[in-house]
Amino acid sequence: MRTSKRSRRRARGFSLLECMAYVALLAVVVNVALTSFVSAVRLNQAALAAVDRTHDADAFALAYRNLVRGAVGALPSVADYVADEQTLLLALPPTEEGAARFAVISVLPADAKGAESGKTSLRVLKLVTADGALAAASVQTYHLPAAAVRFRLDAPPEQAKLATIDLFDAEGAPAGAVVAALRTRGDVL
Repeated sequence: MRTSKRSRRRARGFSLLECMAYVALLAVVVNVALTSFVSAVRLNQAALAAVDRTHDADAFALAYRNLVRGAVGALPSVADYVADEQTLLLALPPTEEGAARFAVISVLPADAKGAESGKTSLRVLKLVTADGALAAASVQTYHLPAAAVRFRLDAPPEQAKLATIDLFDAEGAPAGAVVAALRTRGDVL
């Protein structure tokens, strides 16, 4: 009879050593699961950031090409703005009322309002003449996944037919370009 009581008592529960082993095993399983979950979340965030960078670059490339294609030419200067490697000036078709319109595409300084850390920020400022003075019609900011950009024309502004934005990575190596064709002044309807 003693053996059967002992075996019944043993069958009812676990020893302290068995409980500690199960807790240790559970801790290992939870640690592996948590590590896998954190890794999956980080990988997801990295993938979303890559998609956002691609989307930002594609949105800017499309807007840039449309703006340049709609322009009637490039300009060396407009009011206080001067074209250089950091600024592109475009003459846009006049408004229906005959007011002159211009676009200023420029690189924002890293500390400027609207600039985004780690990206090159470009601002597209559309100007219109109103009462003999230039007024801002719209402002749009784009953030490109490039360390630096440079604007360039294939000829002097008055004769340019292609407007290019060269993109550079953090080491200064070329990372791509966005090219768009300008209408010549004679093409304006």
